[in-house]
Amino acid sequence: MQSSRYSNCPVYYADVIVNANSNIKKFTDLAGKIFCYNDLGSNSGYNLLSHKLVQEKHPENFFGKTLQSGSHQRSIRWVVEGLVDCAAIDSVVLEQELKDFPELSQHLRVVEVLGPSPMPPLVVAQRLGISLIQQMQLALLQPDAELQKVMKQFGVRRFAAVRLEDYQILNQIYSARLRAIV
Repeated sequence: MQSSRYSNCPVYYADVIVNANSNIKKFTDLAGKIFCYNDLGSNSGYNLLSHKLVQEKHPENFFGKTLQSGSHQRSIRWVVEGLVDCAAIDSVVLEQELKDFPELSQHLRVVEVLGPSPMPPLVVAQRLGISLIQQMQLALLQPDAELQKVMKQFGVRRFAAVRLEDYQILNQIYSARLRAIV
């Protein structure tokens, strides 16, 4: 992503947001509050926050209530509207929402940044054949002017080749969560 916070690496964060008018200043102030998440399978919206709670040995009932919103955008709106106290939002999604709806910035505050986490990879079916896959990879790694224009519009600096090892941290996070559940 283009923002300097990504250090030209294929990563993203989970930004824990609250309503700017709330008295919540730091992560521990979220104890007993209403947390919303987009989806249980979301790394940024649920898993990174759950991992933090386990790592810091917070009680299982740290939040007073949790609600599933169905999307990062809905979670953002619920925080703005005061329906919930906080949400963990994919940093790329939050940046795009703030770009598309700049008025949101006066209603939100980030109290914690979780990550970095490896950016979700682009994957294709092997049945497409090595030749087509290599052409697609080349087109992304060396984008033409048209693709560069679209990338710039969405804040994408570049695409990067990644390896399975780059995602080992996610395996560690999920394994730690499973150990904590058992």
